[in-house]
Amino acid sequence: LFCILKYFFFLIFSAAWDQSDKFVKIYLALKDVHKISAENVEVKFTERSFSVLVKDLDGKNHEMTVLNLLYPISEKESYKKVNKGQMCLHLKKT
Repeated sequence: LFCILKYFFFLIFSAAWDQSDKFVKIYLALKDVHKISAENVEVKFTERSFSVLVKDLDGKNHEMTVLNLLYPISEKESYKKVNKGQMCLHLKKT
């Protein structure tokens, strides 16, 4: 029995961030991310972590996970925004 992998996973190491009184914003530069289906972009928030999985972007999967955030965030009020060439995570401060 053998398996052929169609996609490889690439860790996202490059990110920028900014913050305001209400949010911490994480900017991920991903070329053509705005062109893929919304179902291919998965973001999960917990009180002290977040993870991003972008599937089948130019035949590759891109992943980033940050655990043990210094301060808690609101899972329900945090969200993602996909723009041309980048994705922004809005982490709602509690």
